[in-house]
Amino acid sequence: MGKDFEKELDLVLREYSADYSEETPGQVTVYLSITPEIHYPIQINFANYPEKPELIIPPELFNELGDPSNFLFHLREWSRSPSHIAEIIHELEELLQRVIYPNDEMEELMMEFTAHMVGPYRLQVNLYSYKMKVYEFEILHKKPNPPTLYLSKELEQIIKLQELSTKWPEYRLIDICRELSKKIDHRTRILDELKQLDLKKEYRKTILKWDQEELVLFAQIEIETGENCELEMRLTEEFPVAPPDIELKRVNPEALRDELSEFLVSSYNEWQNASTLIEVLDDVRNFLRKKSKNICQICHEYKCPTCRKPLLETKVKGISGQNECKHQCSSCHTTFHSCCWSSAIKLTRKCPACLAPSTVFL
Repeated sequence: MGKDFEKELDLVLREYSADYSEETPGQVTVYLSITPEIHYPIQINFANYPEKPELIIPPELFNELGDPSNFLFHLREWSRSPSHIAEIIHELEELLQRVIYPNDEMEELMMEFTAHMVGPYRLQVNLYSYKMKVYEFEILHKKPNPPTLYLSKELEQIIKLQELSTKWPEYRLIDICRELSKKIDHRTRILDELKQLDLKKEYRKTILKWDQEELVLFAQIEIETGENCELEMRLTEEFPVAPPDIELKRVNPEALRDELSEFLVSSYNEWQNASTLIEVLDDVRNFLRKKSKNICQICHEYKCPTCRKPLLETKVKGISGQNECKHQCSSCHTTFHSCCWSSAIKLTRKCPACLAPSTVFL
């Protein structure tokens, strides 16, 4: 060992960050930084130099590259021409830089998605879904072999790879990722929509159908004055890019059917990716409240926000009727709370609904 060993150690330490101990001479751990994200500890035992050294690489490299004695020229040809230890590290470093460089399909994918190399032939992709939640998966692609996708456990609960219709080599990696991203956005969005609906106890819902192609929901909406409707909402695999198809099954009073149908058509046309089913149901509920003759057309409430009396006299079993807070415009016959009417007339001297002049103070 002696001077040869010291010379080899000095050459290594001149170029690389390494750990070694005087208690175990000839055993060094060299740290290779291939990219800002990728670092490998390489263990080298050259205590018997110039005999062939032992090189131990991390398991993830061994699984992809195999035994260093087989793929490194300097180790393979050691018996003919022993090399410096630093030369072995140079060769390994150059090889890792080559195999960690993305291929053409990976480069194309990295232009559109957030992704970076995490190992030899291995790319990690981050998909940002609804509410900016991040889902990760990895792609192993050693051409000409087909790519292999490894989904995280969280992602596997949402989608299965066998559901993808795009396959390599008929489609490129970027097409596969686009379909995966679309399906993740669709599934996570539906799960969130159902969660929101569960929290909204005023809406009764029933799942009629739920498979890979579509989700069909039945929803019932009823306001405190008795007006109600039933809707069937169909969410295709294009949701949320495509709006839900909403069919009006029943409405009470029936006289509101045409107006409510037109309202649902306008909701369909105004749908955006960020729109939600809860917003649609809330809009329908507000529509019923607006059209109800038993809802004040100023505050849009049944009970007066000032005196807390209802618009119509209500009776509870065993208790006398609760006095009402009601005024009706003499011109358009729209119904208001008396308190709301008085406040409005003091400001405008006109009916808030038909704008007819009025001097009626209550």
